Amino acid sequence: MSYAVSPHLTWLIVKNNNAFLKKKRNIKKHFSTEPGNIPCLSSFKYSGIVQPKSVHITIPQDNRGFVVRTKKPGSFYKPGKSCVREVISGHARSSLKKLRNKLQKNRYRQELTRMALCKASAFLESQKGLKASKGKKKKGKGKDKEKKQPRVKKTKPATS
Repeated sequence: MSYAVSPHLTWLIVKNNNAFLKKKRNIKKHFSTEPGNIPCLSSFKYSGIVQPKSVHITIPQDNRGFVVRTKKPGSFYKPGKSCVREVISGHARSSLKKLRNKLQKNRYRQELTRMALCKASAFLESQKGLKASKGKKKKGKGKDKEKKQPRVKKTKPATS
């Protein structure tokens, strides 16, 4: 028999001691590497362990598109069966639109949706190839430019 535990109680238990917590000296905010925590901040609001809805975005093995892991609604108390993994690939606009529609359909928080879109966009941008260079341009004295003549000020003849 499984008992339901509230997210707030779970956070109170997990917030200071978990495997994903990264603490540094002289830094007030602690960081977290847990899956589902998009801004990587250790807080109740962004925790992927505690929140019933979380999104985790990674790059797949073939380096095309991105992988989205979301939690199924209603399976918060079954962590083994709660994650759904989906690979989204294709053109950047269409894949970001698919991600936005998926998150809006499942009623994810608006700031979480925005952060997920930014992270996915950064992954897609990093997968673009480098542009071919056009060659080096000559700089300095070796340029083949005509020298401009110095401007001469025209003066009106003095009338007396």
